[in-house]
Amino acid sequence: MHRTPRITVALLFAAWTVDYVDRLLINVALPSIGEEFGLGHGERGLVVSAFFLTYALVQIPGGLLADRFGGVRVAAIALLLWSVCTGLTALAWSFASLVVLRLCFGAAQGLFPGASVSALSARSTPQQRLTANGWMQSSNAVGALLAAVVGAVLLSLWDWRVGFLVVAVLGLLVFAAVLRWMPQPMAPELTGSARAGGGTARLLRSPVLWGFAVMFFAYDVVSWGSAPGRPRTWSRCAAWRSARRAWR
Repeated sequence: MHRTPRITVALLFAAWTVDYVDRLLINVALPSIGEEFGLGHGERGLVVSAFFLTYALVQIPGGLLADRFGGVRVAAIALLLWSVCTGLTALAWSFASLVVLRLCFGAAQGLFPGASVSALSARSTPQQRLTANGWMQSSNAVGALLAAVVGAVLLSLWDWRVGFLVVAVLGLLVFAAVLRWMPQPMAPELTGSARAGGGTARLLRSPVLWGFAVMFFAYDVVSWGSAPGRPRTWSRCAAWRSARRAWR
């Protein structure tokens, strides 16, 4: 890849990695948070799930905003907003405040996916785009891994509030790096970004769009719906039922 897409991928890779660390840190910290606020299993589940509600709702508006104001601008605003929300999570004082902050956090992160793709498309040629996107998307797995590692290290050294503050600072550093080093877009004739007529209405009539929407919806239901603890939970339930039958 040329210099422009390389730098773009590196910055977006860092932003996506922080995105996942911020997003999944709550899973590592939840036992400590639950103990401090006396939360039951249902309340803990709501704290985690609140993020996904606004994250899903803001995806399409986020893409429209990126088309209107530019991918880098919207991506940078999203990065700033979710880092602020992460920092404010460290100041949460109740269950209700946690849910509100997670809703705001999800809305902020919902702005980012469409904006990041827009920023990458404007800084890569069609021949480079799939490779560049592959590198960028690989950050998801890296971020998920780092979330567990970083969360475990931070919570072993300090309490969960300090952990959220540290990760918020990390996000602000990446925000500053995006503003400082993100290259200018390439010429439209190189990126193939000439606009076709029809706009949003033409896009929404595309069967390919809806096919991909259904495909990714099904993938995410399986990916995010299969919690890591679920197989172990079902195994324990099965073992318990077997033990009860044997006892009887």
